[in-house]
Amino acid sequence: MNGYTRLTGIFLCLVFIKGLAFSQEIDPNVLYKIESPAGLVLDNRGQPQNDARLFLGNSERNKESQLWKIVPTGDGYYAIINPFFNKGIDDVEVKNGGGNHLIQWDANVKNGNQQWKFQMTGTGAYIITQRYSRMCLSYFGKEIAGSEIYQLPASSQTWKLVATRTKAPKEEKQKASKNEWENESIFAVNKLPGHTTYHPFPSTESLMADASFDQPWLTPESSFYQSLNGMWKFNWVKQPADRPVNFYKKNYDVSAWKEIPVPSNWEMMGYGTPIYTNITYPFKNNPPFILPQKGYTNETEINPVGSYRRDFNIPDDWAGKEIFVHFDGAYSCIFLWINGRKVGYSQGANNDASLI
Repeated sequence: MNGYTRLTGIFLCLVFIKGLAFSQEIDPNVLYKIESPAGLVLDNRGQPQNDARLFLGNSERNKESQLWKIVPTGDGYYAIINPFFNKGIDDVEVKNGGGNHLIQWDANVKNGNQQWKFQMTGTGAYIITQRYSRMCLSYFGKEIAGSEIYQLPASSQTWKLVATRTKAPKEEKQKASKNEWENESIFAVNKLPGHTTYHPFPSTESLMADASFDQPWLTPESSFYQSLNGMWKFNWVKQPADRPVNFYKKNYDVSAWKEIPVPSNWEMMGYGTPIYTNITYPFKNNPPFILPQKGYTNETEINPVGSYRRDFNIPDDWAGKEIFVHFDGAYSCIFLWINGRKVGYSQGANNDASLI
């Protein structure tokens, strides 16, 4: 009888240990709420943009801004990702150890700024520590709804992972775009390899006689060079769907179009809105598609298009010679038609125009 009792006790103990071990596993396919001791949860407040801050909030059923995937990075760390916004919790690269607010940024499990270690405590809750800074995921100030989420040094802040039954959105496979400007594999068509800028002359003597030979900042007067700088007919629209598709055809009437100087900058000439950003890319990180990022002017000016028209004559003595049209700084994509025929395409930040 006693032996039977002893064996039963051992069996129950093993079952308990197995259950405890299972509770430590984090399932990357489950959406969790990250809950403070008072039952408040980590919330991005529905903000879809990069650099948005995070807060404590009152838990709400199926609220997308409060649901997080905890994805292993392969070396004992995890990325904390909101799959509805595709943003990860990021430490803003602060390494001074004094503590700082946290932000969300485009999710990237390989980004060390988004990697966190989950250390279970005896209560079943976790202390969550940033990989580089060694600071802990914490709330700043009082544990109340609205308190901002920080990383703080020497913090013993604990968090519970509360599994939910909510399903993550299905990941859409990226599809190829039919638009040439949304095709990353096409960089240029009929474009020469990059090289040092030069201007051809009929002879060495004519080159040395030109004022630009000793003063290279001057415009060369070579008979083999023709500047196309000046006033061009110009049309601006806020997105490709609104552009005048056939404007390059010879019989297309552009007489009502305004003019713009070349070189110049659209935005500085009153077309569209200037954007300054040195960190956040103003378009969504969703290649190959060019989609607006919330909070930038491209929410309404989706992907502006400028259409230029200029008539010019090629000198008679250029007949039979190879002729190049040269743009010194077109941003960021050019389609080129001459005499109604498409002759080239280029992407990149290469506004000067000339024939050589």
